[in-house]
Amino acid sequence: MYQFSLVLVSAVITDDMDLVKWLHTYCPRGFVRKGMDLAASLGKLHIPRWVAKHHTLAVCSARLMELAAASGHLDVLNWLYAQPNASYTSCIMARAAANGHFKVVKWLHDQVKKPSSFDTLCEAIGNGHLQLAEYLLGLGYRSSMCIDLTERVIEEQHFRTLE
Repeated sequence: MYQFSLVLVSAVITDDMDLVKWLHTYCPRGFVRKGMDLAASLGKLHIPRWVAKHHTLAVCSARLMELAAASGHLDVLNWLYAQPNASYTSCIMARAAANGHFKVVKWLHDQVKKPSSFDTLCEAIGNGHLQLAEYLLGLGYRSSMCIDLTERVIEEQHFRTLE
């Protein structure tokens, strides 16, 4: 199994579609989840597209969407969300916020129209993404889990307004 993982990582990273196709043919169970996860996290949209066309059980899991969001791959996230079997969880936006992917957070807020996790604001603040935190506060995001941090961002926003 270890060798399979190494070959899979190599195939996805180097965009070796012949090897991706071979792995899909001869190791479909191991390939679909691991290959899709890796491709989504690296922003390699052509691989999930190809797998979706050739694998009847290809599932657009929330995990795939979380990996794409956490890595800031809006094109992959957009494609995954458009799939009929897309699975959305409130953690997806929090993963994007944790890494400061402003465009992804904005897209999720505008397109998905589903509640986000309380962690979204905390992740933005806790990882130093204050512009993103200000944006979320402006949209009405609040979290009792990070009240002190939220108050600090509001104070800093107020001080910037005064400058």
